[in-house]
Amino acid sequence: MTKQIHIKNSKELLPGALCVLTSEEYELLLSWKIRVGESFTFTDEEGDYFRGRFVGKVNDRPSVKVIEKYGSPVESNIRITLFQCLPARERMELILEKAVELGISRIITFKSEKSISIEERDNKQKKSHKWPLVLLKAAKQCRRALIPELEYFDSFCNALSKVNADSGKILLSEKVGCKSFRETLLTLSEFKDISVMIGPEGGFSNHEIDMAVKTGFIPVNIGGRILRTETAAIAAISIIQYELGDLA
Repeated sequence: MTKQIHIKNSKELLPGALCVLTSEEYELLLSWKIRVGESFTFTDEEGDYFRGRFVGKVNDRPSVKVIEKYGSPVESNIRITLFQCLPARERMELILEKAVELGISRIITFKSEKSISIEERDNKQKKSHKWPLVLLKAAKQCRRALIPELEYFDSFCNALSKVNADSGKILLSEKVGCKSFRETLLTLSEFKDISVMIGPEGGFSNHEIDMAVKTGFIPVNIGGRILRTETAAIAAISIIQYELGDLA
């Protein structure tokens, strides 16, 4: 579940105001590993975004001091889900970090016909247990108001089961005859939820592409060059945010 720090307060949240946290709000703050003196981004009941500092307990009650109110939303106006085929080596950590910085909402990793499984990857160098921490650190560093969801599936078919039926769906493919990425995005401008699928180096099999198309994915070409899987993921999210989101 996406972790977003939401603070309810009866007072107007002006710079310098002190907010007393409920037990639920405090538990969520702890899940973000926020330390005393550390600043973070949160929202209020109106959906506005603020920067606050955890000041510890005041009169034995956990409290946050408001630093400033943001003039514009921190989170994108669209929800992007990245379906990322599991890459080898250290590339997944880079993908996670940059996806968070670019405003991703959810990340689904999975094994495809041409990729390794998470067990095979961890047998060489166990790193997957650190992925939630990578997301957390990236979210705090770039002042996100939420930590994106992260799930892993052991097959392409199981990953497809997590696709939001009401989302615009794009699959990056190097195959000849695919539609233009940008032109396809323009036809999806009414969607507020976009699913983008990135394959392994070597691409998806024809069978996997057929399965994705039946689920509603549109195969698109990102250009004339062949990109590494981590480059494709970063480029795809950037293009979506530029054309439909808040990256300008």
